[in-house]
Amino acid sequence: MNLAIALTLGAVGISVGLAAIGSSLGIGAVGQVSAGLLSQDPKKFAQALILSALPSTQALYLSLIHI
Repeated sequence: MNLAIALTLGAVGISVGLAAIGSSLGIGAVGQVSAGLLSQDPKKFAQALILSALPSTQALYLSLIHI
């Protein structure tokens, strides 16, 4: 395997991995806030669900860019 290809694949793996870590941290933070919000006002479930889904799109878009 060529060294350039190996370095490129390593960089892709690192960037996708770091995006997944950041996305999971974002989902955790939004999940905690959403749980607090829903305990106060259960009618805001739809807004909390949308906000919970937003951080997961970061890793998805990055993965699509690298393909």
